[in-house]
Amino acid sequence: MEKKMICIVLPLVLVACFLSACGSMPFGSFGDFSYLIKGSNEEKTVTITGYYGAGGALEIPAVIRDLPVTAIKKDIFDKNVKVTSLTIPASVIMIGDNVDKAEDVFDEATGLTSITVDEANSVYSSEDGVLFNKAKTKLLLCPEGKSGSYTIPSSVTDIVYCAFENCAKLTSVTIPDSVTSIAEEAFSWCTGLTSITIPGSVKTIGGSIRDGDLYGAFQSCTGLKTVTISEGVTSIGIAAFVDCKSLTSISIPDSVTYIGALAFAGCIKLTSVTVSPVNGRKWDVKVVGNGIYWIFPRCPLNDASKTALMNAGYPTRQGQF
Repeated sequence: MEKKMICIVLPLVLVACFLSACGSMPFGSFGDFSYLIKGSNEEKTVTITGYYGAGGALEIPAVIRDLPVTAIKKDIFDKNVKVTSLTIPASVIMIGDNVDKAEDVFDEATGLTSITVDEANSVYSSEDGVLFNKAKTKLLLCPEGKSGSYTIPSSVTDIVYCAFENCAKLTSVTIPDSVTSIAEEAFSWCTGLTSITIPGSVKTIGGSIRDGDLYGAFQSCTGLKTVTISEGVTSIGIAAFVDCKSLTSISIPDSVTYIGALAFAGCIKLTSVTVSPVNGRKWDVKVVGNGIYWIFPRCPLNDASKTALMNAGYPTRQGQF
């Protein structure tokens, strides 16, 4: 009996010592949020780790237990369709796992229409409900519930990974000639877009394939009928326009020196390709195992387009494009 009492009392003593040293538990709830305290002594900060409320207009607290809220953990608003707007205080300097993107916090949060950042925030900023870095050179996230037309500010140079992903209610986006890079999946699943003009300032239209998965900049923009790639663009990435099922024609300017595998795969209405021969252009058809990743698979290209591609050095084999 005495041994059992010792076994029970000892853990309680250890807990009591821990609480005495820390003041209280390093996690808990505050309103509709859960949180975690990180750091030690005077360096303690709070990370928001969960949200369990009814949605609507939401404000991240700046202070919990007299400590600054500095981070919002990834995934906490994923698939949350009830939160309609979010206000972020000046104290928050990390959203998700990477300061240069925010999609891992708001994936499939289709009800979110606006993000507002306190002007005193040193890392992030906002304009017209869209999230940017402080200098507004990087467009980090357009809320998935935003609708209608949107014009990107002329300060922006980079549209980052998944910045507009799943913004299905947007009908048009104007890209200014300040933009130099459109990252992987930047506009993926923007099914409401019907046309897009990519200015010549953009050097790279992103895309890649990893472990068999595709990450194209405009992947599955199924309503996209017209794409204008301006002279000056140099690279069309792997799977950049994969499964743009309404696209009927594309003109590849002479400035483009690289076209990635599967760039237009699954564009089932793409019949017309306009292209001229350019020295040094790379058609990145990939041989993988016993298969080949072509650039135009499942595209019903007309004969004139096939001839133009072959004259431009496209490495067709047995009529495959």
